[in-house]
Amino acid sequence: LYPDTEIVSRTHEGMVRYDYATYADRTAQLANALDAAGYGDGDRLATFCWNHHRHFETYFGVPGIGAQLHTINPLLPDEHIQDIVENAADSTLFVDESFLPKLEGAVAADPDPFSTVDRYVVMGESMPETDLEAVAYDSFLAGHDTEYDWPELDEDQPAGLCYTSGTTGRPKGVEYTQQMLWAHTMAIQQPQGIPLDDDEVVMPVVPMFHVNAWGLPFSATAGGAKHVY
Repeated sequence: LYPDTEIVSRTHEGMVRYDYATYADRTAQLANALDAAGYGDGDRLATFCWNHHRHFETYFGVPGIGAQLHTINPLLPDEHIQDIVENAADSTLFVDESFLPKLEGAVAADPDPFSTVDRYVVMGESMPETDLEAVAYDSFLAGHDTEYDWPELDEDQPAGLCYTSGTTGRPKGVEYTQQMLWAHTMAIQQPQGIPLDDDEVVMPVVPMFHVNAWGLPFSATAGGAKHVY
């Protein structure tokens, strides 16, 4: 409905501006890349990222194929990150370049919890130096079709996963179903929520690794608002 609406993002590479149409193309490319890598129903794919347009692409690309998006708080201590990845049995881990030293340290300290992770994807155009076997995000997407046959998914299908901060013990996983994400989006769009329209600009201050940035990436898209990350 709003192919020309803008998405603005600041990354380590500088400012990025593109529109909903380009976002749709790149999200479809991500879905095709994940399909080609063999991911789908029941797989958990993790992010270890700040707020930016690539992280936003995983918000629709991962749940859209029937997999579960697991957003990890990168500010947690290493032992909690190890516990979380092991408990979730993540298959892929998308990581920001600035968080590579943190993640490398956690893996080096105890590689066993990361045994299920068969692919690390660094969020960027090119690969920095790293001890991990990794691929750059844009290379992961490159060559894949910008059209995707999105499947019909059951409303009870797990779509998201976020762990608690572990203030009273080890972090505990909280799952979101497809229906829960939809219902939350519709609740935000009610007059009693924070209804977002196509003439508004939305910048979530809440981290995208924390409770889906209050659902704003979903609700802003539902309303056709401009995104700023």
